Amino acid sequence: MSELNIQSSMPTIHRFTPKLIATDPNGLVVRSVDYYCAEEKTAAAPRTNHTVHDWAGRAVAQRDPRVFLEALAPPNSQTVYTLSGAALSTTSVDAGWRVALLGEAGHSVHAWDGRGSQRWVRYDTQLRPEWVFEEAVGGEAVCMERLGYGLSDQASAEHNQCGQLIRHDDPAGTQLFVEFGLHGAVLEQTRHFLNDLTQPDWPESIADRDRMWEPGEGATSRSHLNAAGEVIKQTDAKGHRQLFSQNLDGQLRAVHLQLKGDPSAKTLVSGIAYNAHGQTEREVTGNGVITTLKYDAQNGRLIRLLAQRGNEALQDLHHEYDAKGNVLSIADAALPTRYFANQRIEPVNYYSYDSQSQLIEATGWEAGSASKGPQFATFDDPAPRANYRQRYRYDAGGNLLELIHEGPQSHAHRLLAAAHSNHCLPVLEGVEPGEDDFRRGFDGNGNLLNLQPGQALAWDLRNQLCEVRPVERDSGLNDRERYVYGADGMRLRKVRETHTNARTLTAEARYLPNLELRTNSGTGEVLQVISVQTGRCNVRVLHWESEPPKDIGNDQYRYGLNDHLGSCSLELDSGGELISQERYHPFGSTASFAGRGETEASYKTVRYSGKERDATGLYYYGFRYYRVGWQRWINPDPAGSADGLNGYLVVGNNPIAFRDLLGMYGEAINKDIHLIWAGENPAGLRGNVANMNNTVEQADGYKVYLHLESRAEDTFSEVIKDLKIHAVDYMNGGELFEGFNRSPVATIYQDFRFGHVKNTAFAVDALRPYVIDELGGIYSDVDDIYYDKDTETESRLGSTPLMALPDQVLTLTPVFPPWESSRDFSALKINNSSFAAHPNNAVLKELMGEMASRYKAVAESGRYKDIMGLGHIGYDIFMSDPGNRTKIMTSMVGPQVFEDVILRSDPEFNALFTQYKTLKPSVQVDAGFIEKVNIRMPLSRFIEVGALQTWM
Repeated sequence: MSELNIQSSMPTIHRFTPKLIATDPNGLVVRSVDYYCAEEKTAAAPRTNHTVHDWAGRAVAQRDPRVFLEALAPPNSQTVYTLSGAALSTTSVDAGWRVALLGEAGHSVHAWDGRGSQRWVRYDTQLRPEWVFEEAVGGEAVCMERLGYGLSDQASAEHNQCGQLIRHDDPAGTQLFVEFGLHGAVLEQTRHFLNDLTQPDWPESIADRDRMWEPGEGATSRSHLNAAGEVIKQTDAKGHRQLFSQNLDGQLRAVHLQLKGDPSAKTLVSGIAYNAHGQTEREVTGNGVITTLKYDAQNGRLIRLLAQRGNEALQDLHHEYDAKGNVLSIADAALPTRYFANQRIEPVNYYSYDSQSQLIEATGWEAGSASKGPQFATFDDPAPRANYRQRYRYDAGGNLLELIHEGPQSHAHRLLAAAHSNHCLPVLEGVEPGEDDFRRGFDGNGNLLNLQPGQALAWDLRNQLCEVRPVERDSGLNDRERYVYGADGMRLRKVRETHTNARTLTAEARYLPNLELRTNSGTGEVLQVISVQTGRCNVRVLHWESEPPKDIGNDQYRYGLNDHLGSCSLELDSGGELISQERYHPFGSTASFAGRGETEASYKTVRYSGKERDATGLYYYGFRYYRVGWQRWINPDPAGSADGLNGYLVVGNNPIAFRDLLGMYGEAINKDIHLIWAGENPAGLRGNVANMNNTVEQADGYKVYLHLESRAEDTFSEVIKDLKIHAVDYMNGGELFEGFNRSPVATIYQDFRFGHVKNTAFAVDALRPYVIDELGGIYSDVDDIYYDKDTETESRLGSTPLMALPDQVLTLTPVFPPWESSRDFSALKINNSSFAAHPNNAVLKELMGEMASRYKAVAESGRYKDIMGLGHIGYDIFMSDPGNRTKIMTSMVGPQVFEDVILRSDPEFNALFTQYKTLKPSVQVDAGFIEKVNIRMPLSRFIEVGALQTWM
């Protein structure tokens, strides 16, 4: 069975469910109404989000549909501002309250939170943080971080350290940045861990700080870059080398690994091929498995994922979608239809959604029983399989309150939400939690305090989980798992302590770049896990310093084959033979798990969505922990309300289409930068060569592409030779441009492109949203300038990821349009010279539709004539109305329509933009507002608007 044809249609529950937006006289969104329906032949119910603004247009209170229904309930989020316009405090029903005092430059000086904790920062004369102090309620102040910077001397210059952060003492120990590249990339770094797991209080003396380290030289990692700034070699702290090669476009082509002591490198993946949109189409792993991927030509969605060993299909996943992009079914044609206990068990999962694209039902197959759950089974003694059905019920705030599971496993549960927050607790043996349970179940910042009865959770002052106590004893000798994090919030140590009689057994994992060091005092095991990301799959090599377990050879290569969410479905050895096979329910619980042997399978730690599952059952995502049994995060989103007012919601309750990479906000946008040049003017392009090459240098973690549309492409050959970009897309005759010519904005492009040469820039305005909607990434005008250093307000892009939700558009901060003489902030507009988004973006599609509608209205108005008889009204606009030309054009295809569509489709962005326009140049801006700007309008941190336009 190589092709499956699964017929499906859009359910009627999605019909007649519009989105309505109500604005006040100032254009501020005060209500947005979605219509909710989860069952066919039932009327859709309104779900209202409500925002209150103050006299200056700032959002002071927000309510979600659940809270909106209760007039006396407190808002989900409230903000109090000072007279100068800075946010003095924020209050969230989920995450508690925060108070922050800022310095004159808007930098954070002192902060307090709902647990009574304090944090304050001391800066040097250049406003670089030097000391970070923290104090718990009733405790003493401790110095949690100290930061040191390179001097402007010869010794620092030899290692490119001048002005760079070169020493960072943090909660886990000390990070030393020894060597930097010419563009600021770290080439050598050393990590020293603390002697123990207690919270540090860093003294001022460097010698005293050094004495707090464990003995030894530390763990040093090194990177080597080529002339294009691409990583070509990494050496981990144990001397294992990873080697990378790229194709002519700068895309990863092959990865090799040379273990320390081995005479040569082993190929892990090779032959990686990409389509025109940068999506992986084929790769060959070192064990001979060939993975091929097929995408829908219309929207770029994955429709088939096939992994083959010879002629045998190991994985053959077929995806079908509804019109909104929700996954309707996934069929694995590599598996046969089975029969068991009078059931026909097909290897197909089906999914249904409500009108808000929340998953409401899933069907598939699982292995196990109600008493034992998804117990491990060997391949030669498989567990019985059966069909299952899961149904999900949500409240108006998005809380998943009930999971009904029909099948051999027992996953059903009910949760109850607190009356006035999104805190949820389980209904145990029919007893619903009361308000006292909710008060005891969460701390003042919304962190969960018990994993289940008798299993306590502890949190540090940064709201990071620092300890889980699965077993508590009267003696105080509790079994526990402890976690330590670096300054960036990423976990660096995991230590599990188990008490048995008079012994304390310790199992520890340390996390270093590309390397995990695992030890176990009970078994004497000392294990190095070399982790390599190789295209779509991941490879983990187990290298024991101690004796390997029985039946597992040392230096075992484990190739993980992933599904579309990054979940590790199959593990293969160096010969392509199966080690383990795991299937998952929609929110990440295990549907089946089988392998060659239980001991060997137990070394699989990377599982659902490519994340590590701890012994506690929690999945570690980076900034948060996910409780798979509740389908919720265990603490609120550290990014605040950037992902919505419900701080515990997971991927919008659509876990089949989306995944969360870090447990915080959105997914990283493709690291591609797209430039466009249209016309027959190679001299004009030559004038921008230096700036485009600067873009390549300053965004060295991104691939830069030039899309050239010209009737005289050969005249550009000499100019293109001087470009350092990764590839040129000659658009005429290409797949991308052919698709564009079928789009609703193609007519606009033809008019402005060929009607008058000076309208060409406006033609590109129509082309740019199509390119990003198709390919994803960043669009930038060729003259937009990427910053080359880090200052208080500017940053070098480098390899910095830009995070966004699927249908969000990231922008520059507002600017003044060229026709506006006023420099009052109320005249600000959103420029479209640089923006970023994921592919298949609903807002960009709406933008192109609006462009076509406005152009048609102008063309049919009769105000401007088709002088040339070619359908080019742009020529008459240029000739008869030169004074208003720019304003007219931008209202049809440029920044004005760009702004209008984003504001009406994204109420959160609208509120942020409105607040931005109330700012005064002489008034300090609060850190909370700056953080929101950096999330939704991040590009101005990295890009200065160019000179071709007079926007400023």
